[in-house]
Amino acid sequence: MCYGAPVNALKEWMTPLAVVVGLIVVGVAVRAVILKRSATPAEGQGTEQWTQPSATGGGGPGGGPAATPAESSPGARPADEFNQPTEDGSDFDWEEKHHPKLPYPKDATPTAEVKTNGPRGTAQFPLDDMVTIPAGDMWMGDDAIPTAGPRRRVFVKAFKIDRYEVTTERYHKFIEGTTHRAPQLMEPWARLYSWRERKPIRGTEKEPVVLVDAEDAAAYCAWAKKRLPTEAEWEKAARGPSGNTWPWGNTWDSRKANTVLRLSGPLATPAEYLKFVDSRPPDAEARPLPSGSFPEDKSPYGVFDLHGNVAEWVHGAFEPYEGGDPKASALYGRPGVRVARGCSTGNRDFAAPSAARFPYPTNHRDSTIGFRCAADATD
Repeated sequence: MCYGAPVNALKEWMTPLAVVVGLIVVGVAVRAVILKRSATPAEGQGTEQWTQPSATGGGGPGGGPAATPAESSPGARPADEFNQPTEDGSDFDWEEKHHPKLPYPKDATPTAEVKTNGPRGTAQFPLDDMVTIPAGDMWMGDDAIPTAGPRRRVFVKAFKIDRYEVTTERYHKFIEGTTHRAPQLMEPWARLYSWRERKPIRGTEKEPVVLVDAEDAAAYCAWAKKRLPTEAEWEKAARGPSGNTWPWGNTWDSRKANTVLRLSGPLATPAEYLKFVDSRPPDAEARPLPSGSFPEDKSPYGVFDLHGNVAEWVHGAFEPYEGGDPKASALYGRPGVRVARGCSTGNRDFAAPSAARFPYPTNHRDSTIGFRCAADATD
């Protein structure tokens, strides 16, 4: 029997087949390297290494497995000098250590009027609109919050601020026009927010962009020929000329903002919060909603979502206020620490006043922090 012809034909087919398979393997390997690099901080954007929390899954009430009392806040945690393991070997909880622990105020709304699985409205203005805040004195600070005191009068020059938080759609234009890294983390909890191929997840275009750190936010604002607001500017935009406790006034009303309460209903104590977090159903995802979804979360100046949806990066180091207690926080003056303002869908202190300050490492990225831009007012 003659096997020469079939064997030669087989050899002719195997050679190109091997080449194709080799190219596919190389392509997959290269793509994996690119994705891995895109998920790490770009040069000059922070060098601390980050670790995945063991229980929260990075989503607090809405992004992963149920949290334990020591791990009730969302987001990856830093493994820097501020985040050493506790004596029992467990992860140090940044928010538990460094964020204010505030009492929950009495809610003005019954449970049935608070809980909702979706938006209460839509944006009333263009999502790239800006509001001009006039120059003048404002009440800044809160004596009841150690890191936010003292309450005092502060003069703020006229400035402009984004009416809404920067959306995924707006941020995508920045990514398309630059080589800046996209919002992406190769962590299980971040799958609902991480971009792929430098493109946002379909359907999130009108939501505030998340998975951005303070340097990402500053880079976008510079690209847009704007800047991040200062703490005083952000607080003035939120509290208005009378110094409201919350953007809408001085009475806590949980139906007005997108916080965890839209799923849990009113909560009276931190213990109730933890009970909800531990027992929430799988589909109870407290996540950001399209900007303007809660029209009553509006300040006297007409700026939206300053209380709920996502917290927001602001400009400046975390320092004590003039006249404040320099020992109120171990983070005062530390390099690599920045401030986020406002609450979010995963904030334990969901009713924190607009004066509250939430310090984070500069390179912290999670599903509950975004930003908006500001600019100097022009004549």
